[in-house]
Amino acid sequence: MASAATANPGGAFNFAVSPPSVGLDAKPGVPTAVDIRVQNQGIAIEKVKVTLMKFTADGATGRPNLRNFETTDEFSQWAQISPTSFTAEPNEWKTVKFNLSPPKSAAFGYYYAVVFSREGAENQIQKDKSSLLGAVASLILVDVKAPGAVRKVTIADFSTDSKSGEFLPVDFNVRLHNIGNTHVGVRATINISKGNKTIADIDVNSTKGYILPSSYRAFPAEWKDGTPVYQNYKDSQGNVALNLAGTPRQKLVWDKFSTSKLRFGKYTARLIVIYDDGKGDVSTESRLSFWVIPWRIIAVVSVIALLIVGGLWALVVRPLMRSLKKHRGYATRR
Repeated sequence: MASAATANPGGAFNFAVSPPSVGLDAKPGVPTAVDIRVQNQGIAIEKVKVTLMKFTADGATGRPNLRNFETTDEFSQWAQISPTSFTAEPNEWKTVKFNLSPPKSAAFGYYYAVVFSREGAENQIQKDKSSLLGAVASLILVDVKAPGAVRKVTIADFSTDSKSGEFLPVDFNVRLHNIGNTHVGVRATINISKGNKTIADIDVNSTKGYILPSSYRAFPAEWKDGTPVYQNYKDSQGNVALNLAGTPRQKLVWDKFSTSKLRFGKYTARLIVIYDDGKGDVSTESRLSFWVIPWRIIAVVSVIALLIVGGLWALVVRPLMRSLKKHRGYATRR
């Protein structure tokens, strides 16, 4: 084990950053700043460098894509970070200040990433472009308040992979579209009901993620409050195990089975999206219906019912009918 007093350049870069993302309001021509805190969660001293990058939105999921600044990115000159390097003891918190000086011509959204990595190591963007190997980042979404800002979100997709299933979970596809010119934070909930009774409320955007302007963002959601329920297999490291087709391997779990949690019938899902359009909270919504039909349970119950009915017929009804028939025949002969 490495000593806490020794640098560990070959080990894992184990740092936590707070906040992982922050919305920063600014005014044209008025400087502003925000503090980013980072903690060394490793067991050795680390020499850390701090760099500034930008991020955009992935076209399919809307997740942040980290990018180096280009020569045409004028807004890269508006921001400075201090310090640009430091040494951190194990468990020690350090503070880095992000300073922004937007010009009077600035307007709407600008998107920075404050990146922390080991000094001397080259930042390598991962394949999904949403994070760096051996680094952590805090995303800063700057909203420069200026006339002409448009904040509007629409629901591009609200669906399920199937309109019917045997057991939970039910996976929902939620895709929102920001058709405005600056980023928007949203609160979204899926209300599950059966008839007039509310069964569950599902938080869609639990991480409080933003949607960048003129982009889409997908928010996965599932309803899994029921018994029995399918769960993903996980390996010894806690990773989801995949089958040959590349989809998660699943098992049907009957633990804590309760008839009150047995899902059966037609359900309605109502997606409610709330956001601030600059004047106040507005909402938009969409609905869909789906069925949960536990056919295996229905089949077992039906077989048991048939056996009970058959047993009653053989043990009670048929002997009784024979007795009555015999009695009528005896009365006729008399």
